[in-house]
Amino acid sequence: MLKTFITSYKVRTTYRANSIIYALKNVPILKRIIPYNFYSDSGVKFLANFMSVTGEIASTFLTKILYLIIVAVISDTLMPENYMAYVHILVLFSIIGALINNKIINPSKDAKYCILYIKINPREYSLSNYIFFLIKSFVGMLVCGLIVGSFIKVPVYLTILLTIFNLFIKVALAYLDLTDLKKPKGSVNAIVNIVVSMILLAIAILLPAVLDLTMPIIIFYILFALSILLSVYSVHRIINYKDYLKLYKRTFIEMEELEVSLDDSNYNNIKVVKETKLEENVTSNKAGYAFFHDLFVKRHSKILTKAIKKQSIVILSVCVLTLLVVILFPQTHSFLNNITMKYLSYFVFLMYLLNRGTVLTQAMFVNCDHSLLTYRFYRKKDVILGVFKERLKTLVYLNLYPALIIAVTLPLILLLSGGTNNPLNYLVLFISIISMSIFFSVHNLVMYYLLQPYNINTEIKSGTYKIMQGITYLVCYYMVQIEVPTFVFGASLVVFNIIYIALALILAYTKAPKTFKIRE
Repeated sequence: MLKTFITSYKVRTTYRANSIIYALKNVPILKRIIPYNFYSDSGVKFLANFMSVTGEIASTFLTKILYLIIVAVISDTLMPENYMAYVHILVLFSIIGALINNKIINPSKDAKYCILYIKINPREYSLSNYIFFLIKSFVGMLVCGLIVGSFIKVPVYLTILLTIFNLFIKVALAYLDLTDLKKPKGSVNAIVNIVVSMILLAIAILLPAVLDLTMPIIIFYILFALSILLSVYSVHRIINYKDYLKLYKRTFIEMEELEVSLDDSNYNNIKVVKETKLEENVTSNKAGYAFFHDLFVKRHSKILTKAIKKQSIVILSVCVLTLLVVILFPQTHSFLNNITMKYLSYFVFLMYLLNRGTVLTQAMFVNCDHSLLTYRFYRKKDVILGVFKERLKTLVYLNLYPALIIAVTLPLILLLSGGTNNPLNYLVLFISIISMSIFFSVHNLVMYYLLQPYNINTEIKSGTYKIMQGITYLVCYYMVQIEVPTFVFGASLVVFNIIYIALALILAYTKAPKTFKIRE
């Protein structure tokens, strides 16, 4: 198994190093400076590999330290100078993390190369890389936990127990990932995990915020013991699981929106076809580019709308639950009213996470542009702009499903929790959420057309596109730290969104005909 991990790790670092080199070569300023034989330079390869390994080490600690600082800030805000609030939130967040971010089957590009082409044993690949993931997580949590814990006076023994609990709860719930993927579409477990996570999140925040209570330490000890017992059972099932190859086949399909047919015994025969099962006998009463796009949307409706519908159902459930809490528990009014009046900036990051623009544009590329961009007629200016306009309508429309639910719920929470002296706050709450949704829809589609990042294998090969994605994430994440009155922040945000959307559309209409092409 160690040999398997070493081979897979070499493939991963090589893939990342080549991606770094390719990204640098595609940055507009650098691509004219970097020579053609850049890949063959041993010094460049060493530097790229060093950057890849350094990035992995840094991410191990940076993500953990940021995560624990956020937990510490939340706990100190809710219950100042009470480290049990930190313990309470971290325990519940650890369970949530084990439910939603605990993958034994990781359908990455390097995994595909290892399993399909190098023919590494899928079971050994999964187990060795999952053990490596657990070791990284444990070391990162322990080191960062001791640092953060020292500032908020958490006993060292408790920090160590919390780190061990985080490890065991991941292992204890890891088998759920396999059972979820084993089912036809894995949808039931996914929805249950999300609902349970939302409930745990509500308990983690509302219990100390509203009732000024935290989890008794005895409850943590009981959960700790249960996690050990469940992890023993989970390890036994994971080690003896026999369908790793089948699960990888399914996850590769979902990752690429492609179907990979393999011979289970030696997987020598590889056949790639479209994953989408097209809806038959569909038609449209529209004309021109609207007709073409309408047919595409109808024939691929499951890919385009399924995830958004699930997302909307979960959001609706959370919103209804929140409204019930407001109605049934008057003691929550002050807390929730304060959130709606001062923390609208948090919803920028939330709307960024909820927006499906990036996923939908990838679906458009895989199931349409991937093939049509090879034809000259599809790269003509009138065709590109005509289809762009129709796609923009669809993206805005689809992303408005969850946005409307939030936009209606926030003013209701404000009203039921005590209201406001300025009636315009209700309108600003509604309009700002809608404008955020439209902003991210436009932003993602414009970035897709201006920087079209995919090559023929649907891999992202644009360094500029990755940089823009990173900047967008950092700006949205930074917004969480801004505390501005709702009216001021919301009004400013709406004005900015209008200006940005107008400029982005002008840029797309003038530049997209030259930039919208398949990457080499």
